[in-house]
Amino acid sequence: MSDTKLNEILDVDVPTGSPETWVDITPILAPDLTHYANNTVEQDATESRTYIRTAMAQLSTAITEMMAVAKASGKPRAYEVVTQMLRSLAEMQQDLMGSHQSEQVLGQPELGGGEVHNHIEQAVFVGSTSELSELVRQKRLERAEREANTITVSVSHAANT
Repeated sequence: MSDTKLNEILDVDVPTGSPETWVDITPILAPDLTHYANNTVEQDATESRTYIRTAMAQLSTAITEMMAVAKASGKPRAYEVVTQMLRSLAEMQQDLMGSHQSEQVLGQPELGGGEVHNHIEQAVFVGSTSELSELVRQKRLERAEREANTITVSVSHAANT
């Protein structure tokens, strides 16, 4: 491993003195998100796509700059970083398309939006065998009560002659 220090890589001076004197630190306040409380699916999708597009533009700029660094240094690690950044950009593009598809599905109940239907292929019961037996017994009793409360009507048609 190289003995190169981070301040040399970034070409910055190391601050001297105590940390309190380095920078005037202002606290970071949490943003007010109350205006998002009643957003519609369309508003959230629009904001999401705007954010993804902004991030893609910033990442594209960073990729261009990193390519210059990779070419100048000729180091494999720099090219590896560029490759990872390109992969991230491709994932963002997929997220953008997924955002479009999700908005279409959520906006159209006939495509599965609105009411959610769950399909369970495998279920795992966590408990003792006696608890499972009791659960099965209760379900059988409930089914028997439903069947007992069901009236079966049989209608026969007599021929009028």
